[in-house]
Amino acid sequence: MALNFDIAWELLPPRDGTYINSSVPEDAVESFYQILTKAANRTGDPEEVFYMIRAEFSTALGAPIYRSTSMYFAPADAKSAMDRAAKNAPAFLSAFHGVCEKIAAQFGPKTAPSVAALNRLLEINKIGYVIDPPDLRLREQIETVPIEPSSLLETAHARFSQAIERSHELLKQEKGDEAVSQIWWLLESIVPSFAGLEVDGETVKGAYFNEVTKSLKKLSGDAAVLGVVARWLDALQAYLSGPEEGGIRHGRALHMEGLKKHEAELFCNLTRSYIAYLLAEYKARTEAQ
Repeated sequence: MALNFDIAWELLPPRDGTYINSSVPEDAVESFYQILTKAANRTGDPEEVFYMIRAEFSTALGAPIYRSTSMYFAPADAKSAMDRAAKNAPAFLSAFHGVCEKIAAQFGPKTAPSVAALNRLLEINKIGYVIDPPDLRLREQIETVPIEPSSLLETAHARFSQAIERSHELLKQEKGDEAVSQIWWLLESIVPSFAGLEVDGETVKGAYFNEVTKSLKKLSGDAAVLGVVARWLDALQAYLSGPEEGGIRHGRALHMEGLKKHEAELFCNLTRSYIAYLLAEYKARTEAQ
């Protein structure tokens, strides 16, 4: 499935800034190609997978789709299509996500990297996008655009319902890593909104998740529920971030299996509970102020 993004990006991608936004660097293309090559070799039908790669990236370029004349030429033909598509980062990433979905659908979910793993690869390579199916989002906008206090609750409650529904669907499909990732992103967008609020007469500081939770722990103290929750959130994020541990937020190490169903259900339920608590706490504190 192609990702949704601003149609103007097909002609003129966003300029590079803190991250690389315009094109995909050569070394990153090579990394993505190697991952798809490993996926192809795991399926038992590498020629078909290399055709999928060539077809998906050719479609992104608006070019005709051809099969390679033999398996000997298939890898090079697939890589050539990726190299040409890399001149436009949004088109490349949409194609990359699309081919991973097709590989997973035809050969099983364990044959292709998950969305969480793809986002980890983008982060490692300093590429300025986040894949949030069905959308491709610009990372700098996610990190720098604050949520207005007046609209936070309305927006968050709507997204909360959507995230719960989507995570339930993914759990049924036994896509545990994606189910947790789907709802964890919402939690990470809510926590920074506490910056600027007052706790015991002092202002919560920070722009990012870890900075805000650190401030909440300091101002609330270990005895207050908000401080305890902030400490728990730090611990949970640390676990979910570790590629050798949870590996949800930044992508699990490629040699590791995904979360078991009951593990994914645990993390989804914990995250939902934290979101519900934080929204209620935010409402109470903003109304009091």
